[in-house]
Amino acid sequence: MHTLPKIIRLAVIFIFLILNIGFPAPPKIQISVDPKEIGVNEQSKITITIDRKADDIAAPKSNAYGLKGPMVSTSFSVNNINGLITQTVSIGYTFVFVPKTKGTIKVGAFSILIDGETYKTKPFEIRVVQASAQSGPVSGKNPFEILDQIYKNNKPKIPEVFLKLIPAKNGVFQGQPLILDAIVFSSTKEILDGQYVETAPIRADKLLIIDLTSYLSNNDFFGVTIGGEQYYGKIIKRYIAYPIETGTLGIMPPQIVAITSYGHLRLTAENIGVDSFKISDDAGLSYIGDLDVRLSVSTNVIAVGKMLEVTLRMEGNGNLKLLANTYKNLTVPGLFISTPQTTTGFKEWRNGLPWFVQTVKYNILAQKPGEFNVPGLKLSYYNLDLMPKKAELPEFRFSVLERAGGSAEIRYFAPKPLDGLTDRNGSPLSPFVWAVIIIFGILPVLSRFYGLHMRKMSSDTGYSRRFLANSRLSKYLTDSRENLKNRRYKEFYLALQKGLFYYITDKRGLPAGLKFSEILDALKMKDLPEDTLTDLKEIYDACSRNAYSGTTDEKSVDEVLEMAMRLFGKI
Repeated sequence: MHTLPKIIRLAVIFIFLILNIGFPAPPKIQISVDPKEIGVNEQSKITITIDRKADDIAAPKSNAYGLKGPMVSTSFSVNNINGLITQTVSIGYTFVFVPKTKGTIKVGAFSILIDGETYKTKPFEIRVVQASAQSGPVSGKNPFEILDQIYKNNKPKIPEVFLKLIPAKNGVFQGQPLILDAIVFSSTKEILDGQYVETAPIRADKLLIIDLTSYLSNNDFFGVTIGGEQYYGKIIKRYIAYPIETGTLGIMPPQIVAITSYGHLRLTAENIGVDSFKISDDAGLSYIGDLDVRLSVSTNVIAVGKMLEVTLRMEGNGNLKLLANTYKNLTVPGLFISTPQTTTGFKEWRNGLPWFVQTVKYNILAQKPGEFNVPGLKLSYYNLDLMPKKAELPEFRFSVLERAGGSAEIRYFAPKPLDGLTDRNGSPLSPFVWAVIIIFGILPVLSRFYGLHMRKMSSDTGYSRRFLANSRLSKYLTDSRENLKNRRYKEFYLALQKGLFYYITDKRGLPAGLKFSEILDALKMKDLPEDTLTDLKEIYDACSRNAYSGTTDEKSVDEVLEMAMRLFGKI
């Protein structure tokens, strides 16, 4: 008689279990206030209890009160019911409520972010009355007793830890090198032994910033006293910055996730400003620093139509990119000077500053025979003491021979005849004719297009912004694919996230110092479709999450890259 109802009950329980597996239960969130009535010179505790860890908690803001915290505590309980052992976790986030006025004060909702979903608590009220004669702080009583109680009753507590971006100087001249250190400070050494992962890069509009963390020779702990308390610091990131404009230049620090025994701690620092000055009213952006320049020439005799290679090797601690095209204004009749090929790399730390090496290679095409003289150049710059200096490039001479009179050592490449590429006698065009076509036909056209491009770069802000956006995107996508090819997944996600940030800010004309949420708001104001904003947030969250989680799911990596490529096309 009772068989059928029992089967129905079992079926209902089975369906319920399936639903629970596919759809995890929402978090259990409770909020308590103790006490709800206080004096104007007293404080109250607001505790939010959750059955899992929150990614972020945003407290309400008001001119009527202040909130300090949260202080985090964790508790575990184990139950054994009929042999079934269950464990529950309870995490408490305690804020200290500090009233500023009397009366009934309404405290708004707390926003809690858990696994990408936002939950809100219900608003509540706290009554603030006139303080009694005994309620105020008296001699010998600790005014921060409530904070001491919170820390004492919520063990183990996370040591105090925070991130600061600290420049070596608050003001420098335009083009002068500046060291920037991202330093993690903690009340204990233990937490500084954790692993640190960059989830968002350092960003600035008007400075050239180079990450030199991998070349940092000494990043040991050091002690420091802050506000009378002992802290320990460790350099997590080190940069060299060169201001390229004057004024107060804003810098947005990197975002760091510290992987410690206390869990994943997201560390963010406040934006900083660096003052940049002109070195003189007449000088623009100048090279400032030590400089050594050497010139070498591949040969002093070539034939018409052949190339001569000129190499400039530069070493210094200034912004060598300013000297990447030294011969750009040089014109010598009968010679074609190509656009240089430039490579720049770190060499060593010297007197506390990074020393770079830059190689600049020019190809000079001889268009006619004769004796040629390339005049010397004087490079004006300032040393680190801001004294004017000059580096001299010597002149050099070389001879260009007729083809028939050239040395026997000179060999020419004879291209294979092609159908239709013949002269009037039916013979294939000679290499000399090809050189003439290229020099007088193709190169002028290319030079004209290059000149138009450079004029638009300097006069058309939108064109310049789009070009820079595509250039930077190409670089970071190349880095991403290279990291993916070599199975360096963390570097893949970081490179893709950097490309995403710089592409959006450059393409849409947004300041590089914006936070991600501010970028989303700005794009929404620019009428970007809602589905595009959703894809953007999903890709950003995936990069931030996977960069420090160590995921090696190749299918997931491919999906993120494919989503990013579609998104770049939409933006």
